[in-house]
Amino acid sequence: MAAIVIATCAASGLVTYINGYMPFTVILTTDIKSLIDTSLHVYQKAFAHAPALFTGVIFGCLAARTHQLSRNIQAFMWTVSAISASASLFGVYTWSSGRAPEPLESAVYAGLHRFAWAFAVSWVMYACATGRGGLVNRMLAWPLFYPLARLSYAVYLVHYLLLAVNTVLSRERKTHQPFLHRLPFIKNHDRI
Repeated sequence: MAAIVIATCAASGLVTYINGYMPFTVILTTDIKSLIDTSLHVYQKAFAHAPALFTGVIFGCLAARTHQLSRNIQAFMWTVSAISASASLFGVYTWSSGRAPEPLESAVYAGLHRFAWAFAVSWVMYACATGRGGLVNRMLAWPLFYPLARLSYAVYLVHYLLLAVNTVLSRERKTHQPFLHRLPFIKNHDRI
């Protein structure tokens, strides 16, 4: 399964680099054709989402059996998880400020951001499920979060429909303003 993760990460990066696609489908350009091509040839393809899927499957298989992990390895995994999540979220900051990504940057981000986010989330779930979560597990298991968990899942189920309806019902073009360029980033920053 690890080979599938590596191959599909490489495939996403190569397709993005060779064809000059955007690193993800959030609007970073006024070139609508590029966004549509990125969506059709990368985002909507299974190989783009396979790294996240198989990363979760790998961690699920690991959680099914007991493993001895030293404190050093656990600390290392928590650190890598935090760095992966931060890189996935904040790696695009300069792009949302108006700087266009370089082709190599686009390829690396397109190939790795879904895996990085999935790895971070999968490690947290694995650590919590196997008793290695500590404070994070106690925070996530707090009963006050139960209704929020259900609400966030409901929002996840309907958010794409709402974004599509908003786009279809938009009667005018949006002006070029930095705030309007950040809105899709804030609303659509899904990393998986």
